Amino acid sequence: MFCVQLYICCVVFTTFVEKQRRNDLESKGTTIVKLLDSGHKAIMIMLGLS
Repeated sequence: MFCVQLYICCVVFTTFVEKQRRNDLESKGTTIVKLLDSGHKAIMIMLGLS
């Protein structure tokens, strides 16, 4: 019985860790996209194209 409880705890923990990792990757990805987007706008303004 104890083994089953331990297994369930491990599964819940690893699922939680995976979700956190995925959220971190997604937030980093959107941050990179925002940085690229703002950098692109800055270049366009410098070139006088916008």
